[in-house]
Amino acid sequence: MHSFNKIIFLHKRYRFLIFLISCICFSLFTTSCKKRGPLLSLEPAEVSPLKKDKGSNKGSGPVVNENNNTAPKEAVVPDCTRASSGALDNTILSEISGIDRSATYPGQFYVHNDSGGSSAIYRIRKDGRFVASVELTNATANDWEDIATGPCGDEACIYVADFGNKTGDRKSFDLYTLVEGDTSPITTSFRYPNDSSYDAGALAVNPQNGQKFVIRKTTGTANTLYEFPESNAGNDPITLREICTFEDLGSQQVTGADIHDSGTKILIRTYSHVYEYFASEADSPAICENQVRKISHDEPQGESIAYINDGHSFVTLSEGTNSLIHEFSCEL
Repeated sequence: MHSFNKIIFLHKRYRFLIFLISCICFSLFTTSCKKRGPLLSLEPAEVSPLKKDKGSNKGSGPVVNENNNTAPKEAVVPDCTRASSGALDNTILSEISGIDRSATYPGQFYVHNDSGGSSAIYRIRKDGRFVASVELTNATANDWEDIATGPCGDEACIYVADFGNKTGDRKSFDLYTLVEGDTSPITTSFRYPNDSSYDAGALAVNPQNGQKFVIRKTTGTANTLYEFPESNAGNDPITLREICTFEDLGSQQVTGADIHDSGTKILIRTYSHVYEYFASEADSPAICENQVRKISHDEPQGESIAYINDGHSFVTLSEGTNSLIHEFSCEL
């Protein structure tokens, strides 16, 4: 009993000192928390690029818009999530060089093989399942490099560009325009300004008005955007009109492109990256200067890209048998 009273006495005598020590400890603890950050945060974690072996055709997860660290605030768009939606299940689809979605068959895409194949396009599902083939009559597959879909008058059309020119010996090229459901296309021959013998790998059609665009493919830095004129004024072949050059692409080779349903954004892919550009109109020279998305994406030989719908997500595809279809889900 005596010991207990002594403890009570000591507690009362030094309680001010105990209180003072407690305050000092609490102050030190809160200062440390402010420096280190909260122990539990409800803010989303910073995502980092998906690491893959060079040339890999696998992988899923968050991918970073590299522009978010360097672009002006108004040019920043959120990161995307990448996943595989399936793999091509037909060995005839061994050298896919272009893809775009069908306007007639929801959830399906048109693709085609590179040079040396038959004059056929193929319809597949987003999971890679083969649906049908369409053999084009009165068409020659010299070097088909890209495909696009879009309006042609009141019809929904498919456009196939025979403009590959790796050897540099061509000066005239062909664009095949096919109404969905038909097999006989209209052929439009075209050339570049000054009768230049350029190579190209990207065709895009504006869903708003049917404007057709070509992006030059080069080992230099002249990744130039061209437009088909509204009227050829009786000239055959017609001469493309130069709009602008994507100077920030440097020496990367452009292998595919697609225009968003709004007509204000264009997706461009190279062998190592996906880019997105924005302007009030797709044919505005300003579009080459306003890059809003840049994502590392090194498929084995990636040459195909397309928006999935009127949202902001898109798919990519590489050459090769049983290639994976990569789907990028983006909020903006």
